[in-house]
Amino acid sequence: MDEPSIGSSARLAVHMNGRYDSTATGILRLRLPDGLSLVSGDTLFRGHPAGEDNAWVVTLKVDRPGHFEIHGRLEVTSWLGTDEGDVLLAFESLPDTAMVERSRVVRSETVRDGQRYRYGGQFLIPIQQREDLTQNDIERFGQRASGPQELKAVCTSCNGSTAIVVRMVAFVAADGKLVESRTRIPDKKLGKDLITAAKIALNAAHFRPARLKGKTVADWVLVDVRVVPSK
Repeated sequence: MDEPSIGSSARLAVHMNGRYDSTATGILRLRLPDGLSLVSGDTLFRGHPAGEDNAWVVTLKVDRPGHFEIHGRLEVTSWLGTDEGDVLLAFESLPDTAMVERSRVVRSETVRDGQRYRYGGQFLIPIQQREDLTQNDIERFGQRASGPQELKAVCTSCNGSTAIVVRMVAFVAADGKLVESRTRIPDKKLGKDLITAAKIALNAAHFRPARLKGKTVADWVLVDVRVVPSK
């Protein structure tokens, strides 16, 4: 964004991009605060993140001094589902100075097969509704979810005498309940019975949800389950 001096116009370049194929389509909406008016361009833009129409320019006018926040909401539909993200651009405009902050993502989610997820770094975290936070917020300003680092499980239908350690991902809801678990490697390499034993052990474990700004939120935890065959 150009330096937003009071009474003059400033150009704001807006982009939609990401790892999408050419069939993905995007819609980006801008919400302007009081004291900021639109000179040219549009606050709603449709394009293709992987195409040439993935960027446009909006010209704005600063009508008064103060602190301003421009909110952007992006939705990208692809063959996987619908990605959703909220972006915030804040700046200060005073009679003798102006300061533009870096834009930052304040929400990053996706909806696939009717289930909503938060982008959580290595994993997609199942959530029930939109959240005004990102995984980065939890890691920088909050407290991650926690649980046992190791568990022991007995597999009554597994052959052999050697214990196998299975690294599991436990998805913990805001109420501390385990909502889903899966292995870090493909299931077919471990066997159905081994995985079932590991999941039973996780279901009986106790977890604490993540916390951010005094509220509990969903998160993920890595747990090593030592599965011992009983045959």
